[in-house]
Formats: sequence, C-alpha cells, structure tokens
Amino acid sequence: SGSGSGSGSGSQQYYSLPPVTHTVINPERSNEFNTLLSTPIHTIGHTVIFLHPWDKPTALQRVWCLLELFVTVQHDLILDVAITTHERERFEAALVEDFQSIIPSLSRIDVATAKASNQAEQDRILSSVADGVGFHQLNKLVIGRMHEWVAESGRRALGTLEVAERATSKLILQLGRLLAEQGKFDDARGLFTEAITGRRAELGAEHSDTYEAMSHLGWLLYHERKNELAFELQHAASEGLRSTLGDRSLITLQAIHNLGDLMRARGQMEEAVTLLDEAYEQRRAILGVAHVDTLRSMNAYGWLLKQQGKHDVALPLLQEALASRRSTLGNTAPDTLTSMNCLGRLLEEQGNFREALFLFEEGVNGRRLVFGDKHPKTMISLNNFGRLLAGAGRLDEAIMLLEEVLAYLVETKGKDDKATEGAQRNVDLLRSAREDERGADAGVGADGDAARRKVLFEQLKSMDM
Repeated sequence: SGSGSGSGSGSQQYYSLPPVTHTVINPERSNEFNTLLSTPIHTIGHTVIFLHPWDKPTALQRVWCLLELFVTVQHDLILDVAITTHERERFEAALVEDFQSIIPSLSRIDVATAKASNQAEQDRILSSVADGVGFHQLNKLVIGRMHEWVAESGRRALGTLEVAERATSKLILQLGRLLAEQGKFDDARGLFTEAITGRRAELGAEHSDTYEAMSHLGWLLYHERKNELAFELQHAASEGLRSTLGDRSLITLQAIHNLGDLMRARGQMEEAVTLLDEAYEQRRAILGVAHVDTLRSMNAYGWLLKQQGKHDVALPLLQEALASRRSTLGNTAPDTLTSMNCLGRLLEEQGNFREALFLFEEGVNGRRLVFGDKHPKTMISLNNFGRLLAGAGRLDEAIMLLEEVLAYLVETKGKDDKATEGAQRNVDLLRSAREDERGADAGVGADGDAARRKVLFEQLKSMDM
C-alpha cells in the first residue's frame, strides 16, 4: 500500500510509489490487521484499486488488497477504480451486450479463498479475519462497493451521449435493468421512461426499439407489483415485437417471457403456460440449454408448474436450473439465488424441510451479500427462511427474521400497505405462538408440538421469487 504522485501529459499518466511497508500480524490478536491498516489508509484518505482484467481482477483475489478495501469502505474513504483503456472498452461493451455477466463476475469475491505471497502470512491473515470482522461481512462490504462502481460507470458512460442518442442507445436499457436489480427502482423507471419517450420521438411509436423499451418498463412495474400497468405495457410490447421482429427474435422472446411471468402473477395460468413454454423451447433451440436466458425460462416455467401443483414435472426443471446456474454463474449470482428460493419453496411444499432449510439459509446469506440487508429480494429470502424456521420450532430465530421484514416494509411501503399488513400478521402469529408454547402443558408430547408447528407454518404468509 502507498500513496503516489502522478506526472505526465495527454492521456498517459505515470506514478512514483514510495517503498511498500511489510507487516506481520500476530495471529493471537484477531483485530490487529484492522488497526495496522486503518492508520495509514485513514491518514491518506484515498485508495485506488486496479481492476485487471475487469471481470476477474487479480486485486480481488489478494487478501491484503481485500483488507485495504474493507478499511476504505468501513471508514467511508475515497475509493477510485483504475482500469486500462482496453479493459474499460471491454467493460462498456459488456454493459451494452452482456450486462448479465457483470454482477455475477463481481459477486464471486471470497476472502476465504484469497491468497498472499507467503502461506504462513496468508493463514494468519485469514485467521484474523475469521476471528474479527468475519468473511461474510468483509465480502459483503467489498462486493457492495464494486456494485456501486458498476452503476457509477454505467451512468458515466451514458452521460457522455447526446440526449437523442441516450434515449435510443442500448446502454440506457441495460443500465436501467442493472439499477433495478440493485433495488434502485426509481432510477431505473426514470431511464426506461426516458427511453420510451425519446424513441417515440426519434423512431416512432411502432418501432421495434420503442417496443423493447416498453417491455423493460413493463418488467420493472411487474417487480414493483404494479401488475395492471405492467400488463398494458407488456402486452403491447410483445405484440409489437412479434409484428416487427418476428416470433424467434431474442428481443421478442424476452418480451414473451416477461408477459408469461406477468400472466402467472395475475393468475392467468393457461396463458402463462403457453407463453413461458414458447419462450423456453425457442431459447433452448436458439441459444442452447446452458445459456443464461434459457435457464431463466427454464426456472420460470418450472416455477409455474410448481404453482399448478405439478411437482413431479417442476422438480427436475428447477433442479437443473439451479445446478446449471451454480456452474455457469456461480453460487452468489442473482439468478442462482432466485433458483434457490424457487427450489426451496417446492421442496418445502413436498415436505422436504431439511433440504429447503439449507437452500433458504444459503439464499439469505447470498442475497445479503449481493443485494445488501435492505433489498426486496433479501426480504423474500428472510421471510421464507423465517417461515420454515417457525415450522421447525425455532421461534426465536423466526421472529427475529420476520421482524426485520416487517421493519423494512413499514419503512418502504408504510403501515397500511397490504404487504406490510401481511408481515405484521406473520409477526403477531409468531409472538402469540411463542407465548402459547411457553405456557403449554409439558405433557403435550412431540406429536402435539409437531401438529401445532404445522398449523403455524401453514398460517404464515410466504413471499415469492
């Protein structure tokens, strides 16, 4: 670590760096790494991380670099990202052409697997992290900051475009999707609306690019639970794309998939089956079974079958989607975490509580890591894990999780919202059950306990996807 001064002209800059200091940590003092790093980093107040290559940076695989990032983020210091011109071009191309790869690439940070030059030093550092802040918290802070950098970079790239070019660019849609995945719905809605308005003005209301922007906004509204508004946009977009690009266009298939998901949410199961099956089969034929879009359709189709009670058909689809996503995207990719929740819910309905608990717990940890503690998808995982814990008789743990969900909904939606009322009912049921259990006759027996917990579990409201 060190500070440097830069010199040069034009686009080239050169830095002279002072000698790097080397310190050995005492393994018996678990917080020593934080003390040793905090003083110089806090004094300098400015950290630069060099991402090369951007999608698998060496710096994020080195334990000292991760610790320096942790101190920087923990103390809210300035963090800049340095990247070569070539890697920036690759990154900006991914924003436009393959944005789905970006978050998974930067969500695979794992301090537990990070390396140091000296094995003994590596072991001491990792031991200190485990005993101190913990791997999960360190990973969470670093991943969160990398995700912020992605959003900042996307905004910066979009900001270089002229107004008319912004609206018609592919970047505006991909950045909107990225922000929506991060829970920044207002920002995403603004970009999608700008794209629709600009494209109507520049290209016309019946242009395929206008319909594509409408489909993105419909997708966002669906995730905001505004299903009626979403349906109007998504239906018009899918019909428009069929007429302008054809049924086998990948853009059309995305809109068909979105409309099928929306039909499912509206309870129109027959229409949903037709649309999701079409999207799945076409994507499988065009892209192959392991493509991220095919896996998305596979998971959505399996989830629909689950909701129809066709568990025997749904199970292999959801299992394959999860296994493929683990191997191609990683265990902490957003799509993988969605698969965990979907398969966990199916296993729960089949009475396989043990496996469902493992998946829900992994999903909670993964979504806290990738999305943060206050994100709609994190709340879904917390709620479903809490329900299952209640069914297993672990009421104190369940109450803690469902109180967290309730607090989030009160803060974001207000006390009178339907979702908040459902969460309040869940918490009230759990608190009442705990009081009943404390006052119950000790002679009720294991069968009585199991029956009571089953009834409680079935009364608790679930949250999906």
